[in-house]
Amino acid sequence: MMLTKITLNLLIIQAIYCEDNFNLGKLSYDDENTNTIACIKSVVRKYFPCGALMTLVDSKEDGELIKSLNSENDCYSFIVRSYDDLDWYIPTPVYIIRAEDVTEFTTGILTITNDLFWNSRGRFIIELETLAAEDVETVFHILMKHKAYDVVLIRKSNNHIAIDTYYPFKDNNCGKKSEVATIGDCKDIAHLILFKTDEISLRNCTIKVAATQDIPNFIFENRDYNEDGKSLIGLEQFVLEAIAAKEGIKLEYIIKNQEFGFGIVLQNYTATGLLAMLQNHDADIAAGGFILIRNRVLLFDFIWGYNYAAFKVFTPAVGEEIWKDVYREFSSQTWILIVIAYCLVAVISTIRGKLILRKSQNQMCVALKLWGYLYLNTSSRLSKEKRFRIIMVFWLWFTFFVCNFYNTELYSLLTGRNQIKRQISSDRLRELPYDPCISLSSRTFFLFALNQNLPEGRDIPECKFTDTALDFVATQKNVYAIEMEYIYTLNEYKYTDGDGNPMLDTWSFSINNVIAMYLARGFPLKHKFQWYALRMYESGLLEEQLNKINRIKNRNPQPLHKVHFEPMWLSDLRIHFCILLLGSVLSMVCFAVEVLWYHYSKTLKAKWWT
Repeated sequence: MMLTKITLNLLIIQAIYCEDNFNLGKLSYDDENTNTIACIKSVVRKYFPCGALMTLVDSKEDGELIKSLNSENDCYSFIVRSYDDLDWYIPTPVYIIRAEDVTEFTTGILTITNDLFWNSRGRFIIELETLAAEDVETVFHILMKHKAYDVVLIRKSNNHIAIDTYYPFKDNNCGKKSEVATIGDCKDIAHLILFKTDEISLRNCTIKVAATQDIPNFIFENRDYNEDGKSLIGLEQFVLEAIAAKEGIKLEYIIKNQEFGFGIVLQNYTATGLLAMLQNHDADIAAGGFILIRNRVLLFDFIWGYNYAAFKVFTPAVGEEIWKDVYREFSSQTWILIVIAYCLVAVISTIRGKLILRKSQNQMCVALKLWGYLYLNTSSRLSKEKRFRIIMVFWLWFTFFVCNFYNTELYSLLTGRNQIKRQISSDRLRELPYDPCISLSSRTFFLFALNQNLPEGRDIPECKFTDTALDFVATQKNVYAIEMEYIYTLNEYKYTDGDGNPMLDTWSFSINNVIAMYLARGFPLKHKFQWYALRMYESGLLEEQLNKINRIKNRNPQPLHKVHFEPMWLSDLRIHFCILLLGSVLSMVCFAVEVLWYHYSKTLKAKWWT
């Protein structure tokens, strides 16, 4: 449907462009000095190359602007839409937005900015048919609220076309105040600099960070994580505060409890929880252990690459396993093929033996002699018969390879250390003999990220939150939980009994997920923040901070883990290659000494006799 609408729009544009009687000079424009379409055309031709893709939002839909921008000397591509059009297209670097007045622009911009492919970092050309001078600041305030900073406003003013812009970051405005300025008249477009090229700076500005506690990503006033009387900060706090110190930015934290929730993206592309604070412009960054999800990425900017985590299934510990895995050198199919091959060769050899070997005792022993080849016991009697040689050559090679492959497989089983993969798939969850105790955050992630409905269980208050779900599973024998691996790692000491036995069994459930911080779409320093986060991860600074958090955790009373018996493997008795090399060298030296001594003693004897 989307591709069909795009194709129809492009065909309409092409039809307008190829109209036989089209003549730019015959357009019923007003006086050239008050023609806003001609001004837009001048701006586009000056700043954008031929073939540039633009989004045109026009309530009139009369096609005059498209005709003007697709004359013989121009060639631009347009995605045409109205304010009420909710179809998704593609992001474009240029937006041309036309409206009748401030009211239409204000209501229409809300719909446009909710588009999944809205690009607030693009360049905007705004034209309002009716605009009072006192409403100019209102227009720029609306654009600033949606973080569209590279804007020119074209309006009629006293029989000429004025071009306005605003500077939201000038003089420490921090993107919060709109300092409006008139650049000049459109007739002087050749000498005007419209779009901004200066680097945006947020020095001495305040960034609002909405977060919830999620150790080790965000830690707020937790007595268990103090070092030298100072509260230890989480990984995401470490990233943000390091960037803030480098860029001279102030951070203002808005702390929410777990009941407030991380937030989800609904089908109408509105968000809840912490994400709603980004969408409502109440915060600039949402943090606290968010996982990178596709529908969130479509609505918000994000910082990633500084931490990863996987979900695990935690069940009550059952102690030592009663059943053991049994391994065979060959599979059942391989053994069946060997038996079939032996029977086939034995039958053929017996039938031919009746015609070649006349003695009855030899006829009865053919099958046993062929079986002996599997143990590398050859039969000289069979191999001497010329008519048996073809069969014997085939059988000899076959048994040789079977024996070698068997010995190789057997040695691999005896010397290799077997590691059983403790993994549970989502399909097997309902087969577990336990009731689910899954927190709301885990259930929400699998529903909206992977479209998986995890099994429902009893309404247990302890299972609603991450902090209490594992504690409840450890004290019960009939429930299981699905939580992040790092949550268990940081609190492992709590899930070990007095004898050192683990109280929880861990099963792999998902691959590593990317942890991210979400930003309001159009956040001006998004790329710089991303660069800093990756450099801190690559340099090991975040790993060092994580080690500090783990060291604080290890100061808690740690019960001694019970040491279990481990069987000895043949690989434990293998001799190091250096010893083998030394033995080989000594053997060669001894062999050389013996040979030389033999020749030397022989020479002495010859001299003695002479």
